[in-house]
Formats: sequence, structure tokens, C-alpha cells
Amino acid sequence: MRTKFREILKLKGSPHAIALGVAVGFFWNFIPSLGIGPFLSMGLARLIRGSAVAALTANLATGFFIPVFYSMNMITGRFLQGDKVETIEIEENLQESLQKSIVNIEEIAEQPASYFYLDKIEGFTSDFLIGAIVNAFIGATFIYFVFWVALNRRYKVRKHRECTDTR
Repeated sequence: MRTKFREILKLKGSPHAIALGVAVGFFWNFIPSLGIGPFLSMGLARLIRGSAVAALTANLATGFFIPVFYSMNMITGRFLQGDKVETIEIEENLQESLQKSIVNIEEIAEQPASYFYLDKIEGFTSDFLIGAIVNAFIGATFIYFVFWVALNRRYKVRKHRECTDTR
């Protein structure tokens, strides 16, 4: 994942377009897309004038966090609808999701479509949907600003080097 993010930081383009692409790729990992998230990421990124390459790379680099994101969606949705969510329940859900992510990394990498069968989302409820939308927007906004700042710093360093090299 670190390698993929370094590749994103080296992409050519404006900091806004690249950060927007990363945010879109990250966004689609919160929403059940039944295996077409990378394509949706690239399409949406192009539609809103972001970097399709950054969107695809970010989507694939953070794909193994999907079980954690889905647990977060359920917890967030339940919380927002006023259901009481116990701290121990949050801890257990996130721990179980993280273990599934770690165990399934190789399986997901080798056969990504096998992870997205319809029976995997049988617990799709209003809690989950509300949580997914809220988490997707919050996560995408956060990751946009993180990458925008990093890319702007990189851009300023490059400009400074170019100015000092020409003297």
C-alpha cells in the first residue's frame, strides 16, 4: 500500500486532480460495488476531472480494508439512527473485520471477484447504507485533504529546486 501511495505522489497532474482521484477511489471502497469499484472509480474521476489513474490505484491499494470499512458502515449507521452501540461491540466488529482482511489479502488479490458475491452483502440494511454514505464522504474528504497537502508540498519543493537550479 505504501508503494502504491508513493506512486500516486509521483503522478503528473495538478494536486487537485490527483487528490480528487485518490478520494474517489477511496470513496468506492465504502460502497458495495460488487467488484466493479475500480471501474466506477475511474469513471467518476474522469467525470469530475480527477485523475483516473490515481482513482484506480487508490481503490486497489485500499481494497483489502473493505471488511473494516463495512463494519464501520454498520456501526456508523446504527449510531446515526439512534441505536445504542456498545464499545465492546465496536471493538469486536472491527477486530473480526481486520482479521478477515489480513487472512483474505492473498485470496482477494488472486481472485477479487470471489469476494463480492451477493451472499456476502446479505446484511445490507438501512443502517449499513446510511453508514456507507456518511463514511464514504467523510473518508474521501479526509483523504482528499491529506493528498492535496502532500502534493502541494511536493509541488512547492520541485518549484523551489527548479528556481535554485537555474541560478
